[in-house]
Amino acid sequence: VADADIVPDADELEVMFKYGLTVRQLRWRRSKIAEKKEKFPQEYPEDDINCFLATTNTVFPVAVLQAMVREATPPREVAGPLSRWKPAHPAHRYVIGADPAEGIKGGDPSCAQVLDAMTGEKVAILHGYIGVQDFGRRIADVAREYNDALIVPERNNHGHALILTLEGLGARNLYRHREEHGAPGRPGFPTTQASKMHLVAQLRAALEGGDVKEPDKETLRELIEFQVDASNRYGAPEGRHDDRVMAFMLAVQGRL
Repeated sequence: VADADIVPDADELEVMFKYGLTVRQLRWRRSKIAEKKEKFPQEYPEDDINCFLATTNTVFPVAVLQAMVREATPPREVAGPLSRWKPAHPAHRYVIGADPAEGIKGGDPSCAQVLDAMTGEKVAILHGYIGVQDFGRRIADVAREYNDALIVPERNNHGHALILTLEGLGARNLYRHREEHGAPGRPGFPTTQASKMHLVAQLRAALEGGDVKEPDKETLRELIEFQVDASNRYGAPEGRHDDRVMAFMLAVQGRL
C-alpha cells in the first residue's frame, strides 16, 4: 500500500499526534499489529501503561483493558483521598470493596472502590496512606453517601481492625462470607490463595463480558501490571502495588 493510500482512523490520528509519527511509520505500525495481533502492545509498548506488558503477563484481558484506558476519564471531583466520577443515584444500590493497610508512607496504600451494583460502573475511589480507624470512618461516610452501600472488607491482617471499626460505627451493611455449609458467617472476605484465584476469575469474567466499567487510569494500570508467578500466586510486580485491584475484586464479589 502506497503512503498516499494510508488513511488514519481516529485512534491512529491520536497516536500520530502524540508521538509525531509519519505516514510511513504508521504503515509500519499497521503491519506489526497485523503480524503480532494481541501481542503487539507487549512487544511494542507505546505508553507508560503498556510498557509493563513487555516484562510481565497480565492475568486480565489486555484488549479490554486497553480499550478502557482509551476511554478513561479524570474524576469529576476530588476531595482529599476520595475521588468521585458520579454521585449516588437515589434508585441505585452500591457496593464497596475495601483493602486496608497500615497507612504508613512507604508501605501499602489503603483502597476502597465503589461500584454501582446495577450497572457495574465504578463511581468513586478512596485511596491513600490512611490509618485503619480513619479508613473505617471514611468508608462508613462513603457508604452512607452511596445509599448504605454493601461494604466488602478483606478479613485478613488489618482487615480485622477495619471490621471492628466499622461495626463500632454502626455500619449497617457489612458483607458476611458464606462458609462451607452455605450459611453467612463472620463479616469480611477471607483472602487465601484459593479464594484469590476465585476473585481473579470473577473479575476476568466480568471484564470479558463487559459487566464492569472502570474509568480510573491508575486502577487500569494496576490491572495491567497484575500477574501470576510460577507458584500460582497473584499480585503486583516487585516494587509495585495491587491495592486498587484487590479492592476492585472485592467490590465485584459483593456485587455478585
